[in-house]
Amino acid sequence: MSSTAVITVVAPQPSILDDEITAWSLQLEEAGIHGLGGKGKFPAGSPPDSTIAFDNFHSEIEAHLSFLRDVKLAHSIALAVNTDADAIAELAGPEEQAQDDRDFAMHLSDFIDDDDDSNEVGPSASYSAGAPQAPHTYTGRQANAFEKLSQEFDCSVCFETFHASSVVSLECGDRYCLGCLKNLFVRATRDETLFPPRCCRQLIAVTVVANELTRAQLNAFKLAETEFSTGDRTYCSNLRCASFIPPPDVMADKAFCTQCGSETCAICKGEFHKDTDCPYDPALHGTLALADEENWQRCYACRQLVELDVGCNHMTCKCGAQFCYICGNKWKTCKCDLWSENRLYTRAHEVLDRRVEHITNRLRANAECTHPAWNVRGAMDRDEHARLQCDMCRRNFQELASCAQCDAMACRDCRRNQMR
Repeated sequence: MSSTAVITVVAPQPSILDDEITAWSLQLEEAGIHGLGGKGKFPAGSPPDSTIAFDNFHSEIEAHLSFLRDVKLAHSIALAVNTDADAIAELAGPEEQAQDDRDFAMHLSDFIDDDDDSNEVGPSASYSAGAPQAPHTYTGRQANAFEKLSQEFDCSVCFETFHASSVVSLECGDRYCLGCLKNLFVRATRDETLFPPRCCRQLIAVTVVANELTRAQLNAFKLAETEFSTGDRTYCSNLRCASFIPPPDVMADKAFCTQCGSETCAICKGEFHKDTDCPYDPALHGTLALADEENWQRCYACRQLVELDVGCNHMTCKCGAQFCYICGNKWKTCKCDLWSENRLYTRAHEVLDRRVEHITNRLRANAECTHPAWNVRGAMDRDEHARLQCDMCRRNFQELASCAQCDAMACRDCRRNQMR
């Protein structure tokens, strides 16, 4: 029985490798036959030295044979790469050119973004044709990625500082941390005035925060999108459920709730009337009579009652429908006056330190105000103990922003999320 020789580097000729692999395979086969005939009886756990030596020899043959096969595979790959090097270079040329173009475009984009945000994140970096290109090596790309991820930005809502990977930059220039952005979308599914989610009047796509929302929250957002875009809405008459019933589940005057299985009348919105017509609702009759006495108006789309406190007669309901407050018809289909003089003067007197006639003229001229600019107004300017009230959410603040054109008072949240 011979011992294994020292392993040496094999020349890359395929024929030599094949011959050596064949020789070692035969030797392994011979060792296997010898092992079958050499088995004897010995105490468990105490094999003789010859058996131990033979087992070691057999393992070394298998290891060396595996090594030779790996060498043959490596030589084959190297030969293929060497043979096809020109073809590979030709195919890779357009891809490398495209990568160079993309790197240039990304540098140019970074330059523009940095120039716009110079007041927030520091001086902008310049780029020119002679500047060093982004590295094509894996290490270089990783270094650039880690450098970008290490940057920190302030959230425009909570003002906390977060890493770049946890901040979303919107088209309007504001930056939201993932927590605040997720909270906005969750609130929008419950508050119609926040839907669709927007910042500075620019819509925010759900795709930017989809990965942070659970499956249930995404489904709730999609259902809210259907609900808030439906004109004549129907909700489950079961007060313990009260879920929105999508239009596909409303057939004629019967609406079926898939949440609890109840049936609702799509006309009066009460419990479905089997085998009878929908009776007149006494409670609704009393409410409508009170609405007539108080000069309330009803939205022609969702049938909700609306009361106008101050402002012009152009009403925009929460459902999005626009109508005239005097006659209730769709906006711009009637000849009613734009303003009711009593409400016009009431609004004028609410604007501080201005003459009534001056405010009246400004409000007439800016009936369709788009709020192009805001001025910060603090309660300390007038009275140490005074507090200002937001015209939209009616909450009190020590400091609010006033529209430079129509003097509307709005808090930060309403300016960002409720302006249409």
